[in-house]
Amino acid sequence: MVEDLATHLHALYLSEQIEGYICSRLAESSIEKGWVERGIVLKGFEGTLQDDTIQEGYVIPTEKSVNLMIDRGVDLPKRTGIILTGSQGLTEEKLAIILDDGTKKPNSKLALTFRLEGYTPQDIGRLVSKYVLGVPLMSEFKEPKVDYIEQLKIDVANDMVTDAIVLSIPRGKINPAKWIRGSLERESDKLVFSTKNAQESPIFALLFSSWVLNFDTVLSSKNGIVSAIFIKEDHFEMILWDNPRNYAVFAIIKDITLEELTHRYLLPLWLKTKERMRPPAKTKEIILESPKSVLSSPSLGSKEKVTHEKEELTQKEIISLQKKVEDLYTRIEEIQAAEINRRLGVIEKNLDKLVADQIAESDTISLSPDISTMIDVFQKRLNNVITKMERLAKRLESVEKKMSSKKLGAF
Repeated sequence: MVEDLATHLHALYLSEQIEGYICSRLAESSIEKGWVERGIVLKGFEGTLQDDTIQEGYVIPTEKSVNLMIDRGVDLPKRTGIILTGSQGLTEEKLAIILDDGTKKPNSKLALTFRLEGYTPQDIGRLVSKYVLGVPLMSEFKEPKVDYIEQLKIDVANDMVTDAIVLSIPRGKINPAKWIRGSLERESDKLVFSTKNAQESPIFALLFSSWVLNFDTVLSSKNGIVSAIFIKEDHFEMILWDNPRNYAVFAIIKDITLEELTHRYLLPLWLKTKERMRPPAKTKEIILESPKSVLSSPSLGSKEKVTHEKEELTQKEIISLQKKVEDLYTRIEEIQAAEINRRLGVIEKNLDKLVADQIAESDTISLSPDISTMIDVFQKRLNNVITKMERLAKRLESVEKKMSSKKLGAF
């Protein structure tokens, strides 16, 4: 479920492997402005929800994307929606928005939005397949066709694509209804490809086109790309909006997995000229716990045992961390007593605020043993630093008293 992916992203965020993320629960009654902020259950980013950068980078795209998914019925149970947007390039920064079932409340939906760099579309497809859908991953990488339209024609011939149209995106201002209606006319130069009797694809083509043309994040870049995949009971709805090549693809696909779809279509879609395709990256995680704690993890309970690919810290990284801690101690020893007292006050104030915020967040996702252990480690380090500061403060206080007594003795 999506909670598992949110927990995994939280670990990646703490280890500075992704830029940030938010996870919000949809309102049960209606989707009104501000539901993202009110429904937050887990988050990780620099700043506050009210900051313009967070609003424009996470909150507004989440609201707009979820509205589109609701219009396509993805808010119904057992349906999943995925939207990726960003600049052309396999590992360029991408914004991902996912809508899926929540497990804490019946018939609830969670929206998860995250921003990351260094991941291909197939890497993201693997994350969703593993943590959200719980389906097996591809074990072998075969380089897909560079031309995704050619791949579409092959899948049509194999009865995997049942309804599809490929349109040429006109330059300048676009009237979605006029563009699509005109493209479907006979001998139109805007119709690149179409299946016989395409009926469903033109309907969501109009809806998506109207949506994407009001998405400033996409239109602001000539190299902007959007891909949308709506997973329903027996088929996928796939949308590819390719600004660099001026193509828009709308298709219904069946008998395919999410990762295979991202492999066949999204890799070629995001591929830049002279860029080479590469096998998917392994899921990155940091182990900060003993094997015993893994065995006793409640997430490996009676239902299903999920194995996670993890990556241990290398010796070089451990030495680097130790050096950072030693540098911190050196800096602490050089701080004057008054400055130490001031900083201790700041720490106490921040800790009080953290405790208050933690109490206020009653509807949060429970963190996995991986993250709990990580937090314990950081908390111990913080306690050690505070203890060290307190000892230094006492030593400095003693020195000040001795200096004061010497000055008095001089009179």
